[in-house]
Amino acid sequence: MNDQLKRKGITSFIPYLKYFWHENAEGKYFEFLDWEDVCRLYEFNANLQALISAAIAKIEVAFREQITYSMEQVHGGYWHYLDSLFQESTKNVLRDGQVVEKSAYKEIHSFVRKYFKQGDRHTFREIIEMLSFGLLYRIYSCLRPCREKELIAKGLGISSVSIFTSCFYVLVRLRDDCAHPGVIWNKNFKPPKHILHYSQGYTWLKEVEKARTDKLYYRLCLLNYFLQIVDSEYNFTEDLLCLLDKYGQVISFPVMGFPVDWEEEKMWSKPDSL
Repeated sequence: MNDQLKRKGITSFIPYLKYFWHENAEGKYFEFLDWEDVCRLYEFNANLQALISAAIAKIEVAFREQITYSMEQVHGGYWHYLDSLFQESTKNVLRDGQVVEKSAYKEIHSFVRKYFKQGDRHTFREIIEMLSFGLLYRIYSCLRPCREKELIAKGLGISSVSIFTSCFYVLVRLRDDCAHPGVIWNKNFKPPKHILHYSQGYTWLKEVEKARTDKLYYRLCLLNYFLQIVDSEYNFTEDLLCLLDKYGQVISFPVMGFPVDWEEEKMWSKPDSL
């Protein structure tokens, strides 16, 4: 225990201690608290964050290539300078204590002016590696309805632009959560606006209504789905199942949103049972 505290500090473990809290009329208390369980829960969350981050990175690379290729084939390498391609919708951002409106189109050019010489023009392919996943998502979501936007979504396994946009927003938020040392394994997430109800030739949930969209399980299912498309040989499923098995004694599957029969879903079948 002392070694763990020296390396990480008690503050790092407080969110995991809270999981073991019980409450009655007299207040909160710990019941049968084992420090090893607290440490294992901390390790599980850290390993889970690393696994998810690596999976999202693969999906992000595919998304970058899809949007770059699809847009430049029709509109050329400098398509991001064409304001006619973008919707006029804006988002509110906080700047110097005041709320201002900022469009995705202006965000791109603000970024270019910040990192490149003023007056220079750069193709989207030249700047894309410097764009965050969040900004890349903003660029896509703010494109006007067009065939290229549909092709990007279809290239990543979803024929509906609205559903694809919603699913990718889930991944953007999940990536942000994993980039910080917070608890994600039992987090209550904001439910997505649109849910993926079907498969475009890939394995998806037979009973998606059983998956709580405010929990981690639904997000793990989305990762599984997109990885079938961008890298079918990636061992995400195997690694996740091993992780769940290793820490199965300290985690709660219902708290993570796993339905009781989740192992019967084809996407979670072990290789030897396929």
